[in-house]
Amino acid sequence: MTESINSAKLMETRTAMPLFGDDLVVTVDVEGSRQERDYTSLYLLDDLLAETEIQMTLFVTPGAVSAEPELIERWMRDGHVVGLHIHPERLSGGYSEWLSDYEYDEIAAFLDSALETFGTALDTIPSVFRAGRWEYSLRLLRVLDAYDFKIDSSLRPTEHVSEFPAFGLQEIPLTVCSDAAISSLLRNRDISSLPFTIDAYLSRGVTTAVLYAMTVRALMSTSSYTMIAFHDYDLKDPSTFSSVKRYLSRVASVTTPKTIREL
Repeated sequence: MTESINSAKLMETRTAMPLFGDDLVVTVDVEGSRQERDYTSLYLLDDLLAETEIQMTLFVTPGAVSAEPELIERWMRDGHVVGLHIHPERLSGGYSEWLSDYEYDEIAAFLDSALETFGTALDTIPSVFRAGRWEYSLRLLRVLDAYDFKIDSSLRPTEHVSEFPAFGLQEIPLTVCSDAAISSLLRNRDISSLPFTIDAYLSRGVTTAVLYAMTVRALMSTSSYTMIAFHDYDLKDPSTFSSVKRYLSRVASVTTPKTIREL
């Protein structure tokens, strides 16, 4: 925990003496509780958005849009970017949770249905996308390009990768920590990198120190941005809510928060 405290103090000192120039991209997969038809966690996310005052990129499932269209419409008015997030097993015609199991026409059918939901409920068509379970594939990119999406953020790489063009889109991957120190620590676990899925660390107290240390390493790198991700449903645990809020506030105070469209 000492490392966590020291890392947090280092980030706090940057307010007075900036050391790095990172853009911070906070992304949230918004899908409600794992329990069917429970979308109360969207209101906890709403509280977090108000308390941190960070404009975030929110990847929202069609089910969440149908359940809470007025709330999501307000998020858009407040300057948050609302994109599409799909878990195919939760949609009509879904037989697998892995999007890469589906053919081009099947993925297109999911998009047709999802875009109809967005258009009807929100009078908007999203142009940014993230696949459930980080199911990135070239087939997916081809379909997204055909539907005129501009940005995809489905790639959770195994080593650090900056944004790059792919077909007609810009691929903006999640940040991962993959330096020599991490590789050495994890060499016996067949893991070469740690993704910035922050809820996985902040929901377990013993790994909070790891996340803060990773964050300092990322901010000291030459990357042009640091992208983090979490889920709305993890905020249902009050301790996790507080930890996420504290982490976001500290990191945002020493970076430049931007939506994914602003990179």
